[in-house]
Amino acid sequence: MSDAYKRIIVVRNAYGRTGLSAYQQAVLDGYTGTPQEYAAAPVEATQDALDAAAAADVARDAAYAARDAAVSATTAATTATTAANTATTQANAARDGANAATTAATTATTAATTATSAAVAATSAAVTATTQANNARDGANGATTAATTATTQANAARDAATAATTAATTATTAATTATTAATTATTQANAARDGANTASAYVNDLLTQQIGQTWVNYSTARVLTSGDNGKLIAMTSTGINFVYADAGLPADFRCEVMRLTGAGEVIVVGGTGATVTGQSGQTAMTTVNASGILRNVVQDALVLSGGNTAPSTTAINRSTFSKVGASGQALAFLF
Repeated sequence: MSDAYKRIIVVRNAYGRTGLSAYQQAVLDGYTGTPQEYAAAPVEATQDALDAAAAADVARDAAYAARDAAVSATTAATTATTAANTATTQANAARDGANAATTAATTATTAATTATSAAVAATSAAVTATTQANNARDGANGATTAATTATTQANAARDAATAATTAATTATTAATTATTAATTATTQANAARDGANTASAYVNDLLTQQIGQTWVNYSTARVLTSGDNGKLIAMTSTGINFVYADAGLPADFRCEVMRLTGAGEVIVVGGTGATVTGQSGQTAMTTVNASGILRNVVQDALVLSGGNTAPSTTAINRSTFSKVGASGQALAFLF
């Protein structure tokens, strides 16, 4: 083995880079002699010093490289800070609209994540520089601190973006709740409408279902016809309302007259060629739900059973009612 080769092994071992003796390292590097032969080889102190100086130069170069890496790390940290500021601006802009906030928040989160990755990379570079040269440790630590600060700022920006996203989600939830409430109100209104329609239909069909009669309601004066035989004539108007029985109704004619709703009275009177009488002259219904049965006992001489009062106004005959423009409401006051 040459002296130069042996000296390289000695210097390498002196730096403690392998933890092996010079001979052990020489064997690893391909030396095939015995330990005695290896130990007998001369070592020149002057050459060892030169080799040590060369190794110091190598270490110095490594320190410079570490310094450059620290500068790069600082630049990366500055870039991360800029990205964090941009993310903060985007988060503030996101506040103006729920949809825009969600998009800006996503962008800010991405930027924050990128900044965090850059900071981690800068920290790794600083740690690597510290490992390569202890003399550059202070600079590398400074770079690490700057990188940590950048990471903190990036995390703060990310948190702000997350808060903006949360606010946007809250706004969306509130809008959804309002829509649901409006839908519920509409449903309730529709249900109320349907209930009213059902109630109306129930009222219209109630008597038919209970007593087996066909119920027909009228809001103005009514002239009975043979088609009303067997029906319930329900009057629903206010004021005084007349029901006329003309001559010529069937011999078996029978119907029921009721004052169903309204304020006033329903008066049953004879029409053209016919008369209507009642017990003690009671041919009127003055209370709600009062009713009477009208029968053709003798042809064209009809009887009302069940009237609860005598008419409060003079009966109007069928001929007068038949005049053009006449109505039950108007004629009720023509004495």
